Amino acid sequence: MNEDRLMALEIKAAYFEKTAAELDQVVRELSAEVTTLRREVENLRNRATAPEPQALDPNERPPHY
Repeated sequence: MNEDRLMALEIKAAYFEKTAAELDQVVRELSAEVTTLRREVENLRNRATAPEPQALDPNERPPHY
């Protein structure tokens, strides 16, 4: 009976190790995605707060005249 219990514990431990490795990979992927999304949000914030380009005067002649 001890052999069976030991085998069951070893099987459970193997499944836990596999699950932990899979979760670690998922967390790494999500971390990379969060980093990318943070960069994109920062770029969008910078664009949103950037000064507006000067509006052209409709009476001003273009430079090629």
